[in-house]
Amino acid sequence: MEEEVDETESVHQVYMACLMHGHRVGISYYDSLTRELHVLEFWEDGTADFPLIDMVKYQVKPLIIYTSTKSEESLLAALQQNDGASEAHTVKLMKSSVFSYEQAWHRLVYLRVTGMDDGLNVKERICFLSSMMDIESEVQVRASGGLLAILETERVVDTIEQNECGSVSIAINSVMQISLNKFLKVDSAAYEALQIFQTDKHPSHMGIGRAKEGFSVFGMMNKCVTPMGKRLLRTWFLRPILDLDNLNSRLNISFFVSSEELLTSLRDTLKSVKDVPHILKKFNSPSSVCTCGDWTAFLKSLSALLHINKIFELGISENLQEQANYFSVNIVEKAASCISMDLAYVYELVVGVVDVNRSKDKGYETTVKDGFCDELDELRQIYEELPEFLEEVSSLELARLPYMSRDKLLPQVIYINQIVPHRLYEQ
Repeated sequence: MEEEVDETESVHQVYMACLMHGHRVGISYYDSLTRELHVLEFWEDGTADFPLIDMVKYQVKPLIIYTSTKSEESLLAALQQNDGASEAHTVKLMKSSVFSYEQAWHRLVYLRVTGMDDGLNVKERICFLSSMMDIESEVQVRASGGLLAILETERVVDTIEQNECGSVSIAINSVMQISLNKFLKVDSAAYEALQIFQTDKHPSHMGIGRAKEGFSVFGMMNKCVTPMGKRLLRTWFLRPILDLDNLNSRLNISFFVSSEELLTSLRDTLKSVKDVPHILKKFNSPSSVCTCGDWTAFLKSLSALLHINKIFELGISENLQEQANYFSVNIVEKAASCISMDLAYVYELVVGVVDVNRSKDKGYETTVKDGFCDELDELRQIYEELPEFLEEVSSLELARLPYMSRDKLLPQVIYINQIVPHRLYEQ
């Protein structure tokens, strides 16, 4: 039977920090699955219920919310409030020095983001950071820097990386600033009344298993075949946009993709795309064990994504292309820009190193191909010859024993494997 990656839906582990200075509220939250740091700032008009904070909590569903010990009682009450529709979160009070502007600013300036050049100086780092978030916002800087300091200290996430100097840092793929100006503000009561989402608890009385989406608007509209598409669609439902041009663009793309010429081939191809962010997280996490099934799923996903470009290049008729031009649909250009030849390079690189069939042929988990590393090949050969060597040693030891009568048991030679940490494993 072909080994496959675990298809269980990945759970987002979100950790959030919230600070308030005057009427300005700064929020930062980190998603350990996508490794994204989100920051936002908004103005509260002084109402005691803090509706915008409730909306953010409902959308991101944090496990833990961190705030300063000097926070006002009204803010603490708003953070601790639970609408009952989701699992209860925990609010932790941290000393105010963790959220000091100087420490937070220093931590953000030396933040390591995927794609950032290691040789940037301080001025260049500030320019790079300012392209992702508003570094002039004091509450954003304090909330983001404080959250990173807490996660690195408490080590509650498994995305911590070891630096060359010995210190640790949170792995971050991107920093995203969220603006609430172009979104429709919908509270949890409205979502429940309109039945946008409906969570059905697992029927097991033991609490085993996960809840699933019940009869809801989202459940009826969700025709996504990939986990990433489902998460994106859920985000669209949680943050309804007010931009009419953007709405029309999404509708035009939906009509274009739903044509019979593309729908079947796209769905069949996208079914092979697994949860790539979850797989990459396993590859990078020191506490996760990557199997051949993970590498197989990763390669299948890359191959399917590369095939998407071929579908758009060769599977679009002239009539469909005219419709795309009429509605100004640029999905083909977007796909070509996102699915670049870099994915083909990664695919060839993995295929040249990893042998996904070795566990089936050899019966043990070594995924590196023969001939890639001489030292590893030598160690593998020693391991494969180990049973014959032990049998030979056992025969010699038993031959050296004196003759014993048949009513007595022969001594047994027992070997215990000892795994010693080796620098090769670390490399």
